[in-house]
Amino acid sequence: KVIPDWSNVIEHYVISENKITNILINFLNSEDVYSELLKEKLIKENKDFEISLIKCNELSDDSYNSLLNSTYYHWNSIDFDNLSVEKVLILLNKKLNTTKENYDKLKSGFPKNHIKLIEKDFKKFHDNLDQFETDEDDIILLLKSDEILLNNKILYISKLEEQTIVDSKKISELVGEVILLKGMKISFEIPTLNSIIKAAISYESSVKLFNLYSDSLDNANLIECVKNIGYSYKELFLKQHKPTYIKTEYNFKLLNILKEKGLIKNFDIDKKDKNLYRAIANYH
Repeated sequence: KVIPDWSNVIEHYVISENKITNILINFLNSEDVYSELLKEKLIKENKDFEISLIKCNELSDDSYNSLLNSTYYHWNSIDFDNLSVEKVLILLNKKLNTTKENYDKLKSGFPKNHIKLIEKDFKKFHDNLDQFETDEDDIILLLKSDEILLNNKILYISKLEEQTIVDSKKISELVGEVILLKGMKISFEIPTLNSIIKAAISYESSVKLFNLYSDSLDNANLIECVKNIGYSYKELFLKQHKPTYIKTEYNFKLLNILKEKGLIKNFDIDKKDKNLYRAIANYH
């Protein structure tokens, strides 16, 4: 019986002209064997064998998962096209560095897993943004990711081209969600802010975004942003209109901002329904 240690494995590999044979695969797929090999690490000099091991799709997933814990290298680039999705995920989690080369290979051959590579080391991605090509779907996945910290999403949004936000309703919506979760302004041009307010998933979110940004807007831009919340809010600027709004803290804040700026005449609790505010538009 062959003793399961790496020196015996590599000896068989070398004798077999640097190939992982079926005999060796069967040996390595034994739980007794790969559990024992876990106790020992490969060394720097075993690089050729390690590459062959990583590319060996015939290993069971359990064996592959265990054996990779004994490998020496982490990879900036390595060919893994022939591996199953399951093995690529194992390799990604354990041994792939967040580089353009690995990102591009995952993006082209293993959809969505390139995002996992970014999640693994967001700082490396963020520090080298220009190297990583992202499309609308990628940005959406990044902004929706549960693995990327809120602060990191804020950093990422700050570096996005504003036109990219404006051109995508979904990106605009997600950007708004992140900003509200953080409760912190990111500086935008007015068309971008309007796009974010308009794309928000609810009137509540739109109004809260407006309230957050209101102190940095002049009157013309305040009006424009409010109009982008939705039709009922446009009525605030229609002469002598008296629209009503649900009695909430966020609507109170919006109406109060507009009243203080002289952009509406007044507002108060509606006489017919105490759950509503009734606003009075300016007469001119």
